[in-house]
Amino acid sequence: MLDVLAYLYETYYGPETFPEPATLTRTLSDVGFKETEIADALVWLNHLAETTETFAERHPERGSFSRAQRIYAPQETALLGHEAIGFIHSLEAAGILDPVLREIVIERSLASGISPMPIEQLRLIVLFILWSQGEDTDITLLHPAFSDIEARQDVLLH
Repeated sequence: MLDVLAYLYETYYGPETFPEPATLTRTLSDVGFKETEIADALVWLNHLAETTETFAERHPERGSFSRAQRIYAPQETALLGHEAIGFIHSLEAAGILDPVLREIVIERSLASGISPMPIEQLRLIVLFILWSQGEDTDITLLHPAFSDIEARQDVLLH
């Protein structure tokens, strides 16, 4: 599924430029993706749109969302893993994610079904979400070199 998202990121200007689902499915199949990967990615994208809409309705002013420290439920910690949680915290501390985007990243990461979430795959999810929201995607901050900042944050978290 994440390979499909990576392909979409590299191929299209933004989600609003995707062709109709049937055409997109055919295109993805033609380039070699399996039907299950395509179906999973399209479901994930639909849920991303729903999640984004839900947060937009609940928090029309993004600044109204609490800036308090996020406490993860035990199930979230078990599914995401400490490394992924540290990375999300690092992105928020660096100003890349606001609290609303953080919650969308958490929700979509949990929905991926990957546990624990490897950082490389979380980077792709974050990049895709930022891109889909029309946010500035400064890819250098999502590059593995950002791991130095993660490591420093991880020390502070433990």
